[in-house]
Formats: sequence, structure tokens, C-alpha cells
Amino acid sequence: MPKKMSPQVQLRKNHHVFVTRHGARLDNGPGRDPNWLQQAGHGRSQDVPLSPHGHQAAQELAQALTKYYYDDDKTHEYYILSSPLLRCMETAQAVAQVWKTSICVEPGLAEVGSRPSHMATMDELQQQQQQQQQQQQRAFTLNLSYKPIMPRQQLPRSEYSDSAAAQRAANVAKMATDRILADNSSKDKSVNILLVGHGATCLGLVQAFGAPPQNYVGYCSLTHFQRPPGQSHAAKWSLVGSVGSVSHLSDPQTSLDSAW
Repeated sequence: MPKKMSPQVQLRKNHHVFVTRHGARLDNGPGRDPNWLQQAGHGRSQDVPLSPHGHQAAQELAQALTKYYYDDDKTHEYYILSSPLLRCMETAQAVAQVWKTSICVEPGLAEVGSRPSHMATMDELQQQQQQQQQQQQRAFTLNLSYKPIMPRQQLPRSEYSDSAAAQRAANVAKMATDRILADNSSKDKSVNILLVGHGATCLGLVQAFGAPPQNYVGYCSLTHFQRPPGQSHAAKWSLVGSVGSVSHLSDPQTSLDSAW
């Protein structure tokens, strides 16, 4: 009779998908700055960065995900797919540092009604990365080989509802996840994927992997799904814990207040 794997070993062998929403924005909530756009210098009024509170929550999110990073073997692959908007990129970068991986920029996860003009281009993100490195600041780590499921130019021009954005993000997330798992199927590796979105798009992201219809999830909350490897694309994911968990945050109330 084959030896039964321990729960910890089984956990490590499973594929995992995590969904989070960006942290608190610099234009509202704790630590907001009414002059943020002038200081940002990019002229994109929809592209709000994180507030200091948002950065702290992103670090706490990253800390919560460190237990899913295994640096003692070569049996895991790590992917972070993020909306191109800065508040998501900054949230993603906190996890990229602890997972020692790069960020796949996926416009299909962007906020409801997003247009290419609302977000930085890849060239602009690379320039920002270089500037941050020169100033010895925390810099984006970009996966330049990732091909988006929905490039910026293909974002819907007639999307006006949160439900439409949720459906768009759900479709993109399922396609991206299937592609990543297929790319790794011959490597006998477990895959961890983090999806970083917005209030509207996270509505669809949590449902894409089998969670029941939900209200909005809060800033830097965490929803976790898993399934064993070697299954078909149609196989179901299992929800681990609750949708939109905030147990890892030192200020869970701000996160919950944002889930209107």
C-alpha cells in the first residue's frame, strides 16, 4: 500500500491560486493626499498609487504568502498577474520580492472602464523600474516575456458596469491560469499564482475559481484556492478558508470598509 502523504506534503504538491485586491489608494482612506496627482507627475488621474497605509498592508499580504514560497527545492513555479494600474503593481511587487519572481502585466485584470490612456505602457513601467533602481528604491520586477491574454488595445470600449468588468476579468484569469498550468505540465512542478485586481474585477476573479457570488472584497484581502496537479482544465478548484480573508492584516477594518 502506498504511503499516505502528510497534509503539509500534499499542500506543497497542490497548485494554488490566490486573489487579492490592491491596497488603500493615495486619493482616499488613511494617509490620503489630495495633491497626489501633481506629485505623481504622470498626468493619469485614474492611475492612483498606494498610500502609506496601502504599502503597509501590501507588506503584510506578502508576509502571509511567504509560507507558500519554498526555497529549499526546485519543484515550484511562481507567477504574479497584475492589473497595470500602479496601485496593483505596487501591491504585486511586495509579493514578488518574497516569492522571488517577476510581475506579469495583464491589462485584462484592470479596473472597470479602463482605457489604455489610464495606465502606464510597458515602456513607461520599464523606465520607472530603471529610475527606481538608480535611486536605490524598491523597483518593479517585470516579466517581459509574458504575453497578455487581453492587451491594452483590446480592452472593451463599451464596458460601464462592475458586472461586465467582473466577467471580463474572470475569463482572462481562467485563460491565463490554464495556459500557465499547461506550460508547466511537463515539468512535474506545482504552480502558485497570485492575481492582483480591483474592486470590480475581483468580483469575477473569486468566482472564476468556484467561490459563490460575493460582495466586493477588501483592500489586500486574500482568497485562496487549490487543486491537486495532473487534472484537466475543467477540474474544480477548492476554496481554502473564507473569501476575502483579512486575518493577516493589522488594520482589517480599513480593508472591510473598502468592500462596499
